[in-house]
Amino acid sequence: NPQLIEAAIHLCPKTCGYCCLTPAYSCKDKPQPRVPCASVTPSMCQSTEWKAILESDCPKTCGLCDSGLS
Repeated sequence: NPQLIEAAIHLCPKTCGYCCLTPAYSCKDKPQPRVPCASVTPSMCQSTEWKAILESDCPKTCGLCDSGLS
Protein backbone atom coordinates (compact mmCIF):
# COMPACT_ATOMS: atom_id res chain seq x y z
CA ASN A 1 0.00 0.00 0.00
CA PRO A 2 1.81 3.17 -1.17
CA GLN A 3 -0.09 5.44 1.24
CA LEU A 4 0.92 3.30 4.22
CA ILE A 5 4.56 3.35 3.12
CA GLU A 6 4.46 7.14 2.70
CA ALA A 7 3.01 7.49 6.21
CA ALA A 8 5.70 5.19 7.65
CA ILE A 9 8.45 7.22 5.98
CA HIS A 10 7.18 10.42 7.61
CA LEU A 11 5.87 9.15 10.95
CA CYS A 12 8.26 6.37 12.01
CA PRO A 13 11.23 6.17 9.64
CA LYS A 14 13.62 4.64 12.18
CA THR A 15 11.18 2.07 13.59
CA CYS A 16 9.85 1.14 10.16
CA GLY A 17 13.29 0.94 8.51
CA TYR A 18 12.79 3.90 6.18
CA CYS A 19 15.42 6.25 7.63
CA CYS A 20 17.39 6.39 4.41
CA LEU A 21 14.33 7.70 2.54
CA THR A 22 13.91 10.82 4.68
CA PRO A 23 15.23 14.21 3.52
CA ALA A 24 17.24 14.60 6.74
CA TYR A 25 19.14 11.35 6.09
CA SER A 26 20.33 12.32 2.64
CA CYS A 27 20.72 16.03 3.38
CA LYS A 28 24.04 17.55 2.34
CA ASP A 29 25.45 21.00 1.83
CA LYS A 30 26.23 21.81 -1.81
CA PRO A 31 29.84 21.13 -2.83
CA GLN A 32 30.11 24.62 -4.38
CA PRO A 33 27.87 26.87 -2.24
CA ARG A 34 27.54 30.59 -2.92
CA VAL A 35 28.60 31.16 0.70
CA PRO A 36 31.13 28.87 2.44
CA CYS A 37 28.93 26.77 4.74
CA ALA A 38 31.71 26.57 7.35
CA SER A 39 31.44 30.33 7.85
CA VAL A 40 27.64 30.39 8.25
CA THR A 41 26.35 31.39 11.69
CA PRO A 42 23.05 30.36 13.30
CA SER A 43 21.76 33.92 12.99
CA MET A 44 22.45 33.85 9.24
CA CYS A 45 20.38 30.66 8.93
CA GLN A 46 17.36 32.46 10.40
CA SER A 47 17.92 35.79 8.64
CA THR A 48 15.32 36.67 6.01
CA GLU A 49 18.16 38.03 3.85
CA TRP A 50 20.10 34.74 3.89
CA LYS A 51 17.54 32.00 4.52
CA ALA A 52 16.60 31.23 0.88
CA ILE A 53 20.25 30.95 -0.18
CA LEU A 54 21.21 28.86 2.85
CA GLU A 55 18.21 26.54 2.50
CA SER A 56 19.45 25.78 -0.99
CA ASP A 57 23.22 25.78 -0.46
CA CYS A 58 23.84 24.88 3.22
CA PRO A 59 20.75 23.01 4.46
CA LYS A 60 22.72 20.57 6.64
CA THR A 61 24.73 23.33 8.30
CA CYS A 62 21.57 25.30 9.04
CA GLY A 63 19.41 22.34 10.08
CA LEU A 64 17.01 23.08 7.21
CA CYS A 65 16.96 19.62 5.64
CA ASP A 66 13.19 19.31 5.92
CA SER A 67 12.46 22.74 4.48
CA GLY A 68 11.63 21.34 1.06
CA LEU A 69 14.24 23.27 -0.88
CA SER A 70 17.25 21.08 -0.27
